[in-house]
Amino acid sequence: MDIGMYQNAAAMNAYEQWQNNVGHNLANVSTAGYKKQSIAVHNDPMGRIPMQNASPFERMLMGASPEASNTTSFEQGTLQGTDKDTDLAIEGKGFFELQLPEGGTMLTRTGQFQLNSQGALVSAAGYPVLSPSGNPITLEIQTEESKEGIYINRLGEIYRGKDIVGAIGIKHVEDTSALTHRDGGFVLTGNSATRPALGGTEYSIHQGFIEGSNSSAMREMVQMVNLSRAYESSTRMVQAFDSRYGQTISQLSAT
Repeated sequence: MDIGMYQNAAAMNAYEQWQNNVGHNLANVSTAGYKKQSIAVHNDPMGRIPMQNASPFERMLMGASPEASNTTSFEQGTLQGTDKDTDLAIEGKGFFELQLPEGGTMLTRTGQFQLNSQGALVSAAGYPVLSPSGNPITLEIQTEESKEGIYINRLGEIYRGKDIVGAIGIKHVEDTSALTHRDGGFVLTGNSATRPALGGTEYSIHQGFIEGSNSSAMREMVQMVNLSRAYESSTRMVQAFDSRYGQTISQLSAT
């Protein structure tokens, strides 16, 4: 029995998973703050058979097959101007921190924020944006007569006129592989710790901008074509192995 058939079948599974990620990246090319999904491919011992327990036949089959796992690219996206006071973009490392309705927090690079009717700075989904101390940011509601815009500097300090009225909390994640996708951002599911990011060295905030997706439609389309060709090649190999096995079985049954 040829191990190549199993290796090509495993490769087809990896290619299919990769193609799904590319399709998801293409669908989010215009999504603010989106971080593209990639595939890490590594060798997986076939069957994970402990060598000390393997029979001679199993030892003959021992080899490595490709196995894919999802990864996220946190490469910086292009900053896009909006001229909206509550739109914010992070240049450099770090994440905005949002409070979730069920408790806990979510980290995001999507800075499309707004002030709700209570004066709270919230995300597009209505989640409160948190300050460096972990509290929701609430600004005094201005009347039309005294309405004054807000200014947010590169460190995230919020000004109304000459007065500081709040600050944006930016979190740095020590190990981004511990982050799991959630609609609109990421939640921390591993053992990695977060800490306040260092303004001026690790990040700068740009008011009136949003960070665009780091997924490129052109690159993803080229990758999709290459993956389709690789998948077809593995399919032909599996079919060739299957045909050869069929012929061998027919010859043995005729003897």
